[in-house]
Amino acid sequence: MVSLEAGMNEMEALMMTKVDVVRAEMVKAMKAGDKERKNALSMLLSALKNATIDKRSDLTEEEADVIVRKEIKQTQETLDTTPSDRTDIIEECRLRIAVSEEFVPKMMEADVLQAVIKETL
Repeated sequence: MVSLEAGMNEMEALMMTKVDVVRAEMVKAMKAGDKERKNALSMLLSALKNATIDKRSDLTEEEADVIVRKEIKQTQETLDTTPSDRTDIIEECRLRIAVSEEFVPKMMEADVLQAVIKETL
């Protein structure tokens, strides 16, 4: 999960939207001089902002998660169709996927899911 900024308490962090969190991480990447991470975060932020504009109101957490998952899926499709000799594109796609995955809830493992189902039944 994304770490808290210095001086930011937990309540402020809970009130931040996904757009705010991505923007804060992008600023941290810029300050750290991590151009590749900053570019990946910039593309993700752009997708989130475009969805906000299309909706004409702020995104809910669930809607933001859908947008991030959509970006991951599109990047994975690009990665799958990229020729193996284009290592620059492959590395960029892998980094974008890794960065984007930081902002979606983790999916439950199959064995954990089965254990929960058995326990419930």
